[in-house]
Amino acid sequence: MAEFNLVDGPWIPCISPDGNISEYSIRDVLLQSHNLGEICDDSPLVTVAIHRLLLAILYRAFEGPSTIEQWKSVYQTGAFTSHPKLEEYLSKWHDSFYLFHDTRPFMQVAGLDLNKYKDKHILKYDGSDRLMRLAREAPDKKGRILFDHRFNTGHMEYKPNQIAKMILAAQSFSGTGVASAGKIYGQTIKPTPCQFANCVNGLVVWIQGKILFETLLLNLIPRTYILGDKPAWEDNSIIENATQSWKTPIRFTGPIQQFAPLSRFIRIIDYQSMFFTNGLKTVDNSDDPMKAYFRESIV
Repeated sequence: MAEFNLVDGPWIPCISPDGNISEYSIRDVLLQSHNLGEICDDSPLVTVAIHRLLLAILYRAFEGPSTIEQWKSVYQTGAFTSHPKLEEYLSKWHDSFYLFHDTRPFMQVAGLDLNKYKDKHILKYDGSDRLMRLAREAPDKKGRILFDHRFNTGHMEYKPNQIAKMILAAQSFSGTGVASAGKIYGQTIKPTPCQFANCVNGLVVWIQGKILFETLLLNLIPRTYILGDKPAWEDNSIIENATQSWKTPIRFTGPIQQFAPLSRFIRIIDYQSMFFTNGLKTVDNSDDPMKAYFRESIV
């Protein structure tokens, strides 16, 4: 089964220069970024996560920019439509951006073993959860509310465009907890403490341009491209590294992995439920391009 491709399907909310709000696909939001004002979702966490995803795609498509000269060559064109590398990248990895896919669902892990949890009539099984759990602002299981006044009872149905945004926000902003038990590619998952996702600590900042194209380029900081810095939708070894990191935390390879982390193993079951457990554990890092740091003086 392959359903709802994020490259083609509208899900990214953007404000046009005339103030209208519409949803765009990944391809359209990038190729039309010179005609769009900004990305703006009801959830600030989603807004942050979408910016980081688009920057990860741009870094990967351009394999840089590595120098200010390469950056200028992109910026001076005023639009991404002049750069075939971007369309080539989206076409090459198109099948990895399906929200529902039997072998490679976007920012999820197909190898999670759900068979022993499935029920033909109701989805109340150990290790599963309501999709609302992905939204950090939503009420918890005990019904405690802060910004969101939905009741966390029953199984709400969500649309694919909503689920895509919830997954991204969860991968960057999930908090602590105990991982669910189960299996991944035959390997038993033992309940272990989950780590904060990499955007929880610190303050995420970015430079805002007059149009979305400017915003993306102003935050696409020239960096030396690291060959092994690949997102989860390209590299299955990230999942293997994640299971190893439960014992010994590892370091992000580069900004692409930081911007599109697999901090939780997620498998969407349907429009109501999912399987959710521990993901990549990393050591503290001080090299996130969208965070500000201060250096302690050494006496």
